[in-house]
Amino acid sequence: MVMPTTNHLFKSDIQEMGYKLFLPNGYVGNKNEFFPLILFLHGIKRRGNDLSLLDGYGLMQIAEQDPGFNYIVITPQCPINTFWPENHLILVELVNRLIREYRVDQSRIYLTGFSMGGNGVWDLAAKTRGLFAAAVPIAGWYESNEAQNLTHIPIWVFHGEKDDVVPVSYSESMVNAIKRIDGDIKFTRYSDFDHSHNVMKETFTNPELYSWLEMNKKTD
Repeated sequence: MVMPTTNHLFKSDIQEMGYKLFLPNGYVGNKNEFFPLILFLHGIKRRGNDLSLLDGYGLMQIAEQDPGFNYIVITPQCPINTFWPENHLILVELVNRLIREYRVDQSRIYLTGFSMGGNGVWDLAAKTRGLFAAAVPIAGWYESNEAQNLTHIPIWVFHGEKDDVVPVSYSESMVNAIKRIDGDIKFTRYSDFDHSHNVMKETFTNPELYSWLEMNKKTD
C-alpha cells in the first residue's frame, strides 16, 4: 500500500501557493522516525491554480508507484504567468513550514525540477544557504556568471542531448563554469532523449541518484 498524495494550500504574508504532498508508507507507523524531503519543481505547462495538472507527474508519479519510496515529496504549483525565480521566497517559506509540521530530517532536504523547474532549481540553490543538502536540475538553464553562488552545494545535472526546447548547451555552460571554480558538480547526458518526460523518468528511477543524495547530508 502506498500513502495517498494530498492537496494543500499554503498561505504566507507574500502570497498563496497550492502544493501536493507525498508521505512515505512508514511515516504513519513510526512516530520517532524523521524522513528526508525532496522539493520538486514542475515545468512551464503545469502552472496555474489547478493541482490536478500535477497528478501522476514527475517525481510524484515515481513516489506514488513505489511502495518503498522513503522520501517526503512536496510539489508546489507555480502561479500562472510567473516563473520559479519570482517565487523563491515563498518556496523557502513553504519548506520551512513543512519542517515545522512534519518529521523532516533537516540534514537531508533536497531540491530537483524539470525544464522551467530546472531553472528554478539553479536559482533557488544560488539564492539559498543552509537549507538544501544537494540539488538536481533536469533539462534546465541558468546564467553561468552565477556559478560563484553555486559552489556551496553538491549538484548533479541531467539533460537530453536531443533537447530542442532547452538545448543541452545550457547545462553544459553551467557545469563548465562551476567546474572552473572547483564546485561539486556531476553531469549526466542522455544521448537518446529530447525535452520529454522520459528524462525525468530515467533520472528518478535511477537508484544511483538516491545513493548520491544519501551521501550528501548537511552537517552543522
